[in-house]
Amino acid sequence: MSSPFSRLLELIGWAVVGLTVILLLVAHQIDRYTPPQKETPLQHT
Repeated sequence: MSSPFSRLLELIGWAVVGLTVILLLVAHQIDRYTPPQKETPLQHT
């Protein structure tokens, strides 16, 4: 009786891991992009 529940939990776990990896990759790409912004007082020094 716990087999469907464990399979569902495993699917949810893998989905969470996949989403986390995708979000980390997207955040890394966005962090490396660094578009030119007008308000950057740190880079002005």
